[in-house]
Amino acid sequence: MCYDAKPSTTDSDLLDVNIPITRADVLHQADIMEDAAIAYGFNNLPRTFPSTSASVAAALPINKLADIVRQESAMAGWSEVMPLILCSHDENYAWLQKADDNRAVRLANPKTARVPDRTDVIDTGLVEDHPRESAARGAHAYF
Repeated sequence: MCYDAKPSTTDSDLLDVNIPITRADVLHQADIMEDAAIAYGFNNLPRTFPSTSASVAAALPINKLADIVRQESAMAGWSEVMPLILCSHDENYAWLQKADDNRAVRLANPKTARVPDRTDVIDTGLVEDHPRESAARGAHAYF
C-alpha cells in the first residue's frame, strides 16, 4: 500500500498518513480504510448488523404526490412526455408550421448534426413522439 503512517502530534486518537504520489486513486480517508481492510482481509472482519439504522432519508411530500399522480394518470391511459431540450431546426419550426423567430438558441459546436438548436416549446417533443406512439397503441392522451 506504500503508506507512511505515524501518530499525530496534535491528537493521540489520530494518525498522520503520507500518501505517495504514485497513489492517484487515494482521494479520501475512506480509500485508506479500504486499503487497510483489503490488507487485513475482508473475510477476517467480524460480521455484525448495526443495532440502529443510520438511514435518515425520506421521500419529499412533493415527490410522493408526483408519483401518485404519475401512476394514476398512466392507469387512466395517459402517456407521460419528457421532451428533449435539444432539437433540430426543422423539429422546432417546420414541423410545428411556425416561422423562424430566432428565439431558439443555436449551438456553435453541436455534438451531432441532428440537434443544433434548443427548443423553446414542449410541442416539439410531442410532434416527434406522436407518430411512434400512434403506430404502437393507436390514439392516446398526453400529460
